[in-house]
Amino acid sequence: MVPRKRGPRGPHKIRSEVFRDPTLPKGAVNLNVEDGRVVLRGEVAEPALVEELERRVRDVVGVREVENLLHPPGSEAPEHVARSR
Repeated sequence: MVPRKRGPRGPHKIRSEVFRDPTLPKGAVNLNVEDGRVVLRGEVAEPALVEELERRVRDVVGVREVENLLHPPGSEAPEHVARSR
């Protein structure tokens, strides 16, 4: 019998996988998890990080949906729009 891959247990597990790269701004990003749905909030210095962090979260086993509300400084947070894998 092949063991089943389990999904992330919560924000700490996802945070540890996504922010293994010490150059990423983990202190500026709030992450909430509920039943495989992840919400990212906060300001990131570069617009490219908005998409990069969302991609990294989507790559974590067990994440089914990501709502990305990250934004660069000086811009407003996006409206609530959840996106499935």
